[in-house]
Amino acid sequence: MIRSIFIPWVSRREPAPGMNEIIKWLNSHRMVGSKNIKKWQNHVILSVATLKPIDERVSIHCEWRERNRARDPDNVAAFKKIVMDGLVKAGKLKDDRWLQVAFFTDTFTIDNENPGVLMEFRSTKV
Repeated sequence: MIRSIFIPWVSRREPAPGMNEIIKWLNSHRMVGSKNIKKWQNHVILSVATLKPIDERVSIHCEWRERNRARDPDNVAAFKKIVMDGLVKAGKLKDDRWLQVAFFTDTFTIDNENPGVLMEFRSTKV
């Protein structure tokens, strides 16, 4: 089984939060951080509405598409935590723990016209 889903950034001016933004939110006030994280989780939930639920154990490949090279790859990939929590809340993954997720791989590309993350789920026994 191979399934994929694309989660676009809200707009070209508002990319998904990276680790730096998440830390800033949480340091400013817990309620601000919680509100912003919930906003992005809801965006993920809406973006994955067409994805069929995944019951088996999978490996997940994330192709991170940024408008430019302004953010470091590790900063960008921190959004994965919000995405995974959104997938679970949307009922697309039973869980995001070891029993369902075998491993992740990441690649980073520049796509000024269509920034976001393309996620590919593959059944695995690993």
